[in-house]
Amino acid sequence: MCMGKFMNGIFFKMVISVVAIFTTNISLGQVFKCIDGDKTFYQSSPCLEGLVRDDINTESANFYLPDQILLVNEMSLDKSLYPETHLPYEVEMELGSNIQLKTIGVLTDWWKKRPIEIRVYDYSSGVKGKLLGSKRFSAYLDNVCGDTFNETCEYPDNQGSATAELKVKVSGKASAIKVQLGGLLSAANKFVILKGIRVYGR
Repeated sequence: MCMGKFMNGIFFKMVISVVAIFTTNISLGQVFKCIDGDKTFYQSSPCLEGLVRDDINTESANFYLPDQILLVNEMSLDKSLYPETHLPYEVEMELGSNIQLKTIGVLTDWWKKRPIEIRVYDYSSGVKGKLLGSKRFSAYLDNVCGDTFNETCEYPDNQGSATAELKVKVSGKASAIKVQLGGLLSAANKFVILKGIRVYGR
């Protein structure tokens, strides 16, 4: 009887060890960074033939498990948007495939050269479609900078501290989106700085 319990204990520990190893292998698996011209996106499967491919570990790719959110596309921009001539401002992004969208991040100023409102529309058919999500930023947010965009914003730049990411939750699938920016957080700062757009989904 004791021997049976002992063997059962060993078997139970072995099962737990195997599960732990399997889980570790999943979390440290690879994600593929695919480059198509000026578009960069990440996916858990190999890049299509003809695309530049960069195999990287999940720890360095902002990559998560399948039930979590993944950075699927990003666009670098360098815009100074004046309210009287440029706002509201719209930009389209092709996503390469029909993505289940979760969050859109707008990279902007560390201080108050930020938009007040961000709206995201479906643009899969080439025209502005359904509103997928929107958010107003009428107050200054301080902890949206740094490498992970949850650190204090400050200047001069120290590990991304002078770039903020304003995030908007979105819902729906799309192969292309249109992002619209409106307003200026502080009129004294004269214009909105737009550094890029990041798309998170599954």
